[in-house]
Formats: sequence, structure tokens, C-alpha cells
Amino acid sequence: YQRRVRVPAVYKMITGEDIERKLQEEVPLLEQLFFHSLITLKELKQILQRRKDFEYEVSAPVTLAFNFLQYLQYELKLYALVSLRAKEKYKDNEAQAVPHLKQFRIKLHSLFSRAIHQWPGDLSLWLHYIDYSWRTHSYLLHRIFVDALRFHPNSVEIWILAASREWQLGRNVTVARAIFLRALRINPRAKVLYHELFRLELMSGTKQKKDRDPKQTLTWYDEPIPVDDLPGGDLKKSELDSPDLALPMAIFKSSIKIFKDDFKFAKKFISILKWFPHMRSLYDGIYNEIRKFESEEAKLLFITRPLTQFTSPKITVEEIELKRSLSHFKEAMKQGTPRLVELWLQFLMKKYLIYKSCENSQGLFKQAILDTAEFCLSSYNDMFTSKAYLIWIRLSLANEAIQNSKTLLDQALNRFQNDEHLWVTYLLTLVAESDQKSPDQNILNSFKRSFENVPKQKQSLLWETFFDYGFKVGINLESLIKDYKKAILSGCSDLERIKSRFISLAIQYYGNQKNIDQIRKVYTMTFQLAPKNELNIYKICIHFETEIARQFDVARQLFENAISSFGSTSRLWLDYIDWEINREQFKNISNLFWRAKNTLVQPELGKFLRSYGRLYANV
Repeated sequence: YQRRVRVPAVYKMITGEDIERKLQEEVPLLEQLFFHSLITLKELKQILQRRKDFEYEVSAPVTLAFNFLQYLQYELKLYALVSLRAKEKYKDNEAQAVPHLKQFRIKLHSLFSRAIHQWPGDLSLWLHYIDYSWRTHSYLLHRIFVDALRFHPNSVEIWILAASREWQLGRNVTVARAIFLRALRINPRAKVLYHELFRLELMSGTKQKKDRDPKQTLTWYDEPIPVDDLPGGDLKKSELDSPDLALPMAIFKSSIKIFKDDFKFAKKFISILKWFPHMRSLYDGIYNEIRKFESEEAKLLFITRPLTQFTSPKITVEEIELKRSLSHFKEAMKQGTPRLVELWLQFLMKKYLIYKSCENSQGLFKQAILDTAEFCLSSYNDMFTSKAYLIWIRLSLANEAIQNSKTLLDQALNRFQNDEHLWVTYLLTLVAESDQKSPDQNILNSFKRSFENVPKQKQSLLWETFFDYGFKVGINLESLIKDYKKAILSGCSDLERIKSRFISLAIQYYGNQKNIDQIRKVYTMTFQLAPKNELNIYKICIHFETEIARQFDVARQLFENAISSFGSTSRLWLDYIDWEINREQFKNISNLFWRAKNTLVQPELGKFLRSYGRLYANV
């Protein structure tokens, strides 16, 4: 929005007299609103002044698209306010409110027309115009769609809105389908168009099925099926399923021919189909197509597919689905991979968490999930990765089987001694069993073993866990600072995470007036040992000096140090100015504003100017 645009020659002719004359023409309407008590006299004067300011801004030789958006936002809010007051006043006869609102709509359409004439390539302006016209049921909406697509034929959003309008206003599926097919000819790689066309056909089929006599055996589609118009290749009608579901299935098959082996794209069709439970017969066809994909995620989706038919009253659907999924999993594991085992355990974990709080028959289903997981551990142990062990351990912990979890952890650590996540889970299990009131030597020895086995570059989570434990059980701060110095010099890949965590914990447990010097020693050492720090470190230290130590000069110096490293970030300058406002040091604000304006570049400069205006208005 901050792109500066040279106004066309027709707008250069606009003078102050033209603006004043335009405003004079709007006075009678405002007087009528005042006469009918829809606005006050003070509001009338404010409206004229704001419109005058906006008109001068948008009529300048060099202007910003953002200025027009502000003008439109103001007029839309004013229209909403007057509409609310009119409906409240004329609630017994709403027709009397229409004349007062008609002129506002005309003005808004005029403003939108001026904006898109000046910036026809700005997509957001078109979307705002479409949204307003849609909400006000404007008869110009069709023409707006045509003009918008003329300038933005590759905008998927506009194509979908145009088709949605045809469906929602008139249930005209033929025209909506034609719009989608034209959009696909122009944008054949737009995935969302296939999904929305699929959704349209399902909604159309649902509507036509409800409208027909249930005794009739007609298909859902009376008109010829436009299979040949789909950009998916040479589909034959003999390849399709039953006539009732021909078109949705044709859309799915043609789309996966274009996006081969794109599992996420194919899975989205199933997510859409779940909203139409009466069309479950489509599931089998779609799942059989997804089964042909090479990814392990596609295999798991086929293995865990839901039932489409169910008639047994003695057993729950969930138990049948789990037994069937397990049999398919055993068959798939004849050529299985460790990745498939991980995905299968994730599926079981998700199922268990869903039914964890259920009782009666669902409680039996929870036990069936655990039995299935134990079978996997015993049968496919050689394919268990460290991630698969973690999932199984978390499943045991969710079932409150701590002893079983420790056994699994010992077994996993024997195979994967250098895995950081397994060590962290093991240490957290030991900490959960202890009283956490004093340091436990066994736990400290376990931490020592973990640091010896895990590579130094991957020890960030271990250091975090160690510092959390150390502060909770009251290990001496000087001892923790020595370990913290060792962590900084160890060369961990995620050093910023360790630093921010240690400083936050030190402030949390020792952040009082007695230990200010020690906390300051901690973050001063951090800046000395690792001069390159993230902005978050500075923010934590500034918060400590402002809220706890109450040393504002030190906090101001920290802001200056942060600006020397992160001066190109608009958010830091705004936080600095807001901090000075809260301290009521208004003499520093002007100096900071000009420093920021001379330092920042676009687009950060635009963000700063907009946010600074709001801060200044609050002051």
C-alpha cells in the first residue's frame, strides 16, 4: 500500500475549489441526517472536516494507495454507524431508513471506482470492493467481477467468489461450474480451484437429491456431464463410478493426474467429503486412488480409512475399524518401513487421547489400542526408530504406566544413546518421581551421562532441562552460573534459546532487590561471551531493569545497545518510543522519531509511520 503512484493527468486538474464544491454538494444530505437525529451537529462538523482532509490527501499529485484505503475505511464505519441508528429509529418501518442510506452507498461506490481507476493492479482494493458490494446486495456486483477478472485473471480468490455468488444467490450450478472450468483453463495449476469445484458438485448433488422424489431412480445430474472440459486428460466415462457420483469422482481423478503423488492435495478431498456423510460411497473410490501413491502417509491413510457400511449392533464401530486397520497394517508391513511404524503409532496415540476420558465400551476400546501398540513393539521392534520409541513412551505415560515407560526408555537408550529427546524424556521421568525439594545425586549423575553421550551441538534441550531442574531444587546460583558459562562456550546450535531461558529463570527465582547485582552479572556475562544476541535477550533484560531493578538509565542504555544491532527493525523503535511515553519522557520522543525515520527503509519505514501515528494519537 505504500507504493507511491503518480496520479493521471485528469486528477492533476483537481484544485481546492473543486474539492470545496464537492463538499458543498454533500452538505444537504448531512443536514437531512441531522434533521432526522441520525447524527449530531458536532458529528456533522467532524464529518465535513475529515472528508476535506481525505479529499486533499487522495487528490494530491503524488499520493498513496493507503490514503484511499483510510478514506474508504472511514466512510464504511460512518455508513455502519448511520445504518445502525436508522434501523434502531425506524425499526417499526424499515423502509423509511432506505433513503438515508442510499446516498451513502452511492458515495462509497464512487470512492471505490476512483480507487480502482487509479490502482487497477491493486488486488486488495478489488477484494474490498467485492466484499462491500456483496454485503449491500449491489446490482453492480456482476460488473465488478467482470472488471476485476479482466485485470486479475490469475486471482484464484476472485474466481471462487464469482462462482460462490452464482451458487449462493441463485443456486445456479451450471453457471458456477462454467466459472470454475474457465478459471481452471486459465490457472490449471491452482489446487484450490479443484477442491472448490469438488465441493460445489457435492453441494449441488445434495440439493438435487433433496429436491427429487426419493422413489425416482434418476441420477443427480440431468444435464450432460462436462467430463471433457476438465484439464485432467482423456478420462473416459467408463472409468467413472456410479452415475450418481460421476462428476465429483471425475474431478478427483483428473486432478490427481495433474498433481501426481501430491498426498496433501489428495487428502484435502477427503476433508471436504467428511462434511457430506450421505456420500460415503465416494470414499472407496478416492481411497483406492490414494492407495496408489508411493508415500507412507498415503499408505497409512488407506489403512485407517473409516467404514462406509456398518450393521452389527453388538460391537462398536471404533473396535471394528481398529481391528480392520490392524489387519491392513500387518499386510502393509510385509514391505513396511520404519516411517510407516512411526505414523501407525502416531495414529494410535491420537486415538487413545480421544477416548482417554470415556467410560464403558469406550474404556475397552482404550485397552484395545494399548494391546495393538504392544503387538507392534513385539513384532516390529527392529524397525523402531527413536521417534517411534518416543511416541510409544508418551502413550504409556498417558496411560500412567510409569514403570513400563522407564523400561521402554532403558531399551531405547541402549539403541540410541546419542538421541537428545530420549534423554530429556528419561530425565523428566526421573524428576517427576523425585520430591524436587533438594538436589538428587542420581538425577545429577543421569544429567552427567546425558551430556557425555549427546553431541555438543545438540545439547540445547538438555541444558534447558538441567537449568529448570537446578533452579527448582535450589542449586547454588554461583554454581549454575558456572554451568551456564560452560553451556555458552559449548557451541550448541540453539544457543539463543539457552540464554533466554537461563536469564528468565534467574529473574523468576532470584529477581528481587537483594540479587539485582547477581542478575545483572548474568546478562552482562552473556553479552561479553556472546556479543551477537537475539532481540529477545535485550527485551528480557530491559523488562528486568524497568520493572524490578527500577534503573531506567540502565534500561535506556540497553535500548541503545539493541538499536546498534537491530536498528533496521521498526518494532524495536516503536517499543523504545512507547517505553519513553510510559516514563513520560516526552522530550525524547521527537529525537527518537527522527532517528528512526533516518534509519529505517521501506517497508519497515511504512510500518513505523503508521504505528507511530497511533501511539502519538494515544498520547
